[in-house]
Amino acid sequence: MLESEPFLEQADILSVVVFGQPAGGLSQTQSRGLQDSAISLTANYVAPQLRRSVADALGVDVFWKLRY
Repeated sequence: MLESEPFLEQADILSVVVFGQPAGGLSQTQSRGLQDSAISLTANYVAPQLRRSVADALGVDVFWKLRY
């Protein structure tokens, strides 16, 4: 969770970090980029926890990432 002082919504905080301005001032292309950045950050945060949960549920110590 991102926090700011003064208070900004999560999307605005990420937008300021990535583009230097709140989400409301972004172009359509920048808005898509912000969405991609948010998805990437979320995936990187959730994936290790999800992998651990699945490994625990399956009762294994190591859960390998398969690549095709």
